[in-house]
Amino acid sequence: MTVTWSKLICQAEKLLGGPAPFINLASILSSEAGSLASRARRLASNVNHPFFSTVRSCLRGKSVNNLFSISSAISDHFSPPIMSERPSGGLIILLVGQSYASPTNSTKLCNQHRSLAEIFETVHTALAIHKSLVDLDDVTRKTNDTETWMKNMEVANKLATLSGDVLLASVSTSLAKLHHAKAVDIISEAMGNMVEAEFHELALTSTIDVNHTVENNLDANPIHLSPTEKWLSFVQLSRGALLGSCCEAALLLVEKHICNSSSIPIELNRDWNKISSTVKSFGSTWACLTRLTEEREHIQRTWFTELTADTYQSVKGIQAMKRNDFTPSEIIPDYTEFGLSEPTFADAILSCSTSKTHHKLKDIVDEVLSEYNQIGYELAGELREYFAQIVSTNAQINGDSLQKVKHLPGVQLLGQMVDKLIDDCNCTP
Repeated sequence: MTVTWSKLICQAEKLLGGPAPFINLASILSSEAGSLASRARRLASNVNHPFFSTVRSCLRGKSVNNLFSISSAISDHFSPPIMSERPSGGLIILLVGQSYASPTNSTKLCNQHRSLAEIFETVHTALAIHKSLVDLDDVTRKTNDTETWMKNMEVANKLATLSGDVLLASVSTSLAKLHHAKAVDIISEAMGNMVEAEFHELALTSTIDVNHTVENNLDANPIHLSPTEKWLSFVQLSRGALLGSCCEAALLLVEKHICNSSSIPIELNRDWNKISSTVKSFGSTWACLTRLTEEREHIQRTWFTELTADTYQSVKGIQAMKRNDFTPSEIIPDYTEFGLSEPTFADAILSCSTSKTHHKLKDIVDEVLSEYNQIGYELAGELREYFAQIVSTNAQINGDSLQKVKHLPGVQLLGQMVDKLIDDCNCTP
């Protein structure tokens, strides 16, 4: 019988005593948030601002891509898309903590792990809301009442700024309650990495004329990154850093219990930094492979038969389609998260495709999917290796055999999720 994500998530929730938390309810129910929500409801019917669609997507806990219907026009050239809801980052954090925690750990530790999951989700929500801010000088006005439109858009921008700030303030409070300086430090650094990703080369150039962008990069930057390096560096900053750091923090919170055990080998105490680094790499790689899989599924759902079969387009023309300069039936829809467009590995590949002036779109699709397969295969191998190291160190810590550790409920579930994610990726070199 095929294992589904819904079954694995249900098993994890039973093990953990409930679903993974979303965001800190205290921050939503505060008087400041209530005032902002009331103002937003009144404004939502008067202006079409990305803030509202972003909030709706965040509260649904899924990206808009997962809500797209499957077009019947998709070519048989593609494998059937996988429409399943994968576990949240918060659930992965809880399972990593559960894998190392012992049955004798206190309720306080469990609550701290759940707080980490809340922090993870709240940071993503807050930064997504901040990203929904609109540059009013670049937006086409769709109403004759320019003054009213401008006023409403300015108010919506202010609401987005304040809403994100309220959530980030609640994150600061939650971090302080952990009473663990190193955990606070690594999560704060990861939040900085997420902001840094907004100024990454891939994020800044994904919607610009590719030929112009590459030419500028050749003049300005003598070190040229490959598409794989460019995409990985972006996703590791924007997605991998926070999940990896929260997984590491979950381990740090049980460090005192583990290191105080008299049965722990001395070499493990000396190599604790290496153990925590492995857990961090596991979380980061999980985030990268999940993002890669979702991007690949998005391409398989949205690149149409008539375009892949017959149409020749320049790289510039493809980017024009992604900017909706063509009719709706001809465009390649943008990849989105939380209702906001995101640069993809395909963008990185196309930005480096300067050897030809014109391409047959079917050939480009083949090239893009081939690149996705290659990087997916490499990430899948790394994820398996990091999980094997987690199992190995867990066995050493508890003085158990590898087989016994693999059958621990938390470890077993995490291993099944690793296998399922790799199966979803379905990448071969």
